[in-house]
Amino acid sequence: MFCQFFAVLMLAALGCLAIRTKTISAIGGKSSTGALSKGLALDYANGNGLSVSHTSIPNFGSQPGAGRLNLVHNQNHNLDANAFITRNMPNIPKADIPNFNTVGGSLDYMYKNKVGASLGMAKTPFLQRTDYSALGKLNLFHSPTASLDLNAGFGRSISNIPQFSTNWQPQTGLVFTKYW
Repeated sequence: MFCQFFAVLMLAALGCLAIRTKTISAIGGKSSTGALSKGLALDYANGNGLSVSHTSIPNFGSQPGAGRLNLVHNQNHNLDANAFITRNMPNIPKADIPNFNTVGGSLDYMYKNKVGASLGMAKTPFLQRTDYSALGKLNLFHSPTASLDLNAGFGRSISNIPQFSTNWQPQTGLVFTKYW
C-alpha cells in the first residue's frame, strides 16, 4: 500500500513539472546471493526523474518498494528525495510471528557533482527503533562509465528497548558505481 501511494505521489509530482525530453529505463539484475531486482526509471533531460524498484531475496525477505524523486537539478545543485519499505523476515505461515518491516527515506544533496550531504531516517516498529544518519559525500573520480565516492558521517539508533539504542557512531565507506 505504501509503495503504491509513493509511486502515485511521485508520478503526480513529475506531472506538475514542465519538461520536454524523457527516457524510460528498465532496471533488473541478479546478485550472487540470488537476490532479484527489477524496476522502472523515468529520467528527464533537465535531471528530474523518478525510479521505482523491487528486490527480493529467496527464503529471506524483500524490499517491496523503493523510489527516488529528483527535486532540483541544475549545473550546480542536485537534490533527491528517496523512500523505501523493506520486509526483513520471510513469510512464515505462523500467525504469532511479527513482521520486521522497515520504512525510511533520505534527502540527498550534491553540489557540482563533487561534494554533498545526506540526511536519512528508517523506522522498524516491531523493534521500536528509529535509525538516523547524517553523511557527507565526496566524489573522488567520475567518468562517463564509472564513479568513486567517499562517504563519511554519523548514525544513531533510538529505541524504547535499550539494547537497540546507540549513541552517534561514525560511518565511512567507499562506493564504486559502474555505468553501462
